[in-house]
Amino acid sequence: MKKIFAIAFAAIISVAAYAQVSVGAGYVQSTASLQSKPGADVNYTASNGAYAGLTYEFPLMQGLSLSAGAYYEYLYSADASSTAIGSVATGTLSTNLKEQYVNVPVSVNFGYNLTPALRLFAFGGPTLSVGLSSISHYDITGSIIGINLNTSGDSDNYADVDEDTPSSYGRYDLMVGAGAGADIMGKFRITVGYDWGMLNRNVNTESTEVRKRNQLRAGIAVLF
Repeated sequence: MKKIFAIAFAAIISVAAYAQVSVGAGYVQSTASLQSKPGADVNYTASNGAYAGLTYEFPLMQGLSLSAGAYYEYLYSADASSTAIGSVATGTLSTNLKEQYVNVPVSVNFGYNLTPALRLFAFGGPTLSVGLSSISHYDITGSIIGINLNTSGDSDNYADVDEDTPSSYGRYDLMVGAGAGADIMGKFRITVGYDWGMLNRNVNTESTEVRKRNQLRAGIAVLF
């Protein structure tokens, strides 16, 4: 038994010794979809943002490796609309959404050394996404019969409405993604990938709404 543990420990140390660490950042375009009920039109909301984090890559065999990482993601979207009711009332509603996530991707990578300075690879696998915060902000400006009205406020989308009405917006998502990349001179890595959200972010079991999120990401990393 001691010999088995010793062999396993040696194998772990050996793999860790050959693990490659990369630290990077990039751009994210996220698309949230909302369908009120089966067969209804799907409404889409686009957010833009950025991510930053690190990844460990473990070699398995020639050209094949397994990677795991963690990164922080920030998303922002904004919208504005104006309304006029004759000369009685006019107004503008501006809203924005700020969200923060921690994502933990695990992927299988297959690469090929095109030249000594250029390695191309493809990757795919799941990502656990955990929402840290989701804040909706609104600003209303307008006038009714010449009287100016201005108001604004914030709403925490993860907060319960009251003791009997919990939030229906789920923090957790499981995404499945795929992409491609290139290692340049063994020092820099460029990647482009797309993730599809698998879970319904509407956690109210009595509701027919379906909320999902997909995202496109592109970034650059430094290899150590």
